[in-house]
Amino acid sequence: MKMSTQKLSVLFVGLVLSVTAQAAIIPINTLTEMAVGDGVDPVTGARFNPCVEFDPKDVSSEDFTNSDDFSSVRTKLDVEEITTHEDLDRYMSASISGSVSYYGSGGNFSYSQKDQYTLHSDQASLGITLSADYGRWYLNNVKLKPAMAKLAKNDPDKFYKLCGKEYVAGYSQGQGVRMLMMTSQNSTYTYHEIQASLHAAYNGGVTSGSLDASYSSIASQLIKNGMLTIHYFSYGSGPMSTTDVLISNKADVEAYRTTVANLAKAMTTKQAVKSQYITRTYPGVVGNYDPIFAENQRQVFDILYSDYRQLADTQLRLGATMGKDFANFANQDCTQDYQQYCVEYVDSLNKLAGDIQKSIAIVDKLAKQCAVAKVISDCRIPTVQEVNLGELNKVQWPMQFRYALYLQMLKDIRDRHNNQTPGDFGN
Repeated sequence: MKMSTQKLSVLFVGLVLSVTAQAAIIPINTLTEMAVGDGVDPVTGARFNPCVEFDPKDVSSEDFTNSDDFSSVRTKLDVEEITTHEDLDRYMSASISGSVSYYGSGGNFSYSQKDQYTLHSDQASLGITLSADYGRWYLNNVKLKPAMAKLAKNDPDKFYKLCGKEYVAGYSQGQGVRMLMMTSQNSTYTYHEIQASLHAAYNGGVTSGSLDASYSSIASQLIKNGMLTIHYFSYGSGPMSTTDVLISNKADVEAYRTTVANLAKAMTTKQAVKSQYITRTYPGVVGNYDPIFAENQRQVFDILYSDYRQLADTQLRLGATMGKDFANFANQDCTQDYQQYCVEYVDSLNKLAGDIQKSIAIVDKLAKQCAVAKVISDCRIPTVQEVNLGELNKVQWPMQFRYALYLQMLKDIRDRHNNQTPGDFGN
């Protein structure tokens, strides 16, 4: 997995260089209903009533020359390995606004496994995106409504509470399909076999050239590891929709290929929709608000929430594995070579569970701190010393997890007793 704790090493410098007239880009999803002029919190994506006036016909456009063809020049096909919960949210068209919008009041991140989509090393996860971008449109001559202009002058903080920190100043036109393909957690294949299949599927999908060919190439490879769950989100080819499909055998792979091909065929520029909202700071409002800092804040929240979900889901799976009678399981199954270490083994598992709980508390604390931060140093991700997600990556979760983890942890204990370097998981 990618190490999310390393992502922000040059984040703020990048933001300073990249933030220009627009302050934030908010992708559409099935829960986001916005319109130009609406107020918005760029950190949480929360929507506010309009506080500006404008002529909706007075827009500037970066539009390409219109055509009725879904042109290959405008069409982009991407295949990527899904390695973080941020990636998952993008393919699920999910928003974290419900989890972070109340943080200023001292709330906590929530984890409900709303998605059956989680990331573990007993699964292979790939994403395919087919998209077209037809340019951006911006409002001109925007001004505050008279009452709001007066409020902004007298009490900027109250204005921001009523109107949000920014407003929707424009939008992108586009259309596309995002398809998430994930193998079942019940695979009996080893970690290394799954990874080999994942890489073969990725390479085949990249070179396939079209949405349905990429789907077929990837699905044919991944189905070897067991059933596939496919989630796709489509926009600009009819009503915006999300769909889940279960693929259980090679016949299903080919049967569903026609559906995938039709998704691309249904896309014409006449059906293009608003695919992203573009925000800007309010004109003439002099308040304590920095859009560059807000973008840093938003990205920190995204990463913290991704880290939180990885920790929380690992905690759930570890708890399910240990269970109430886990000590009995360990004592009954200890081999002769490891019998003297069984008690220490159970203690190690309990320590792992405790460390995960401490890490969750640290992530929650950092999110609360970031929600009310005034300076960059108060809005950060955890260090490796505070929350070492790399250690979780060593915990593989195949169907035979109980026995594999059991042997590995006992080996580490034995090696420590012998003053040796603990072996790597999976070796």
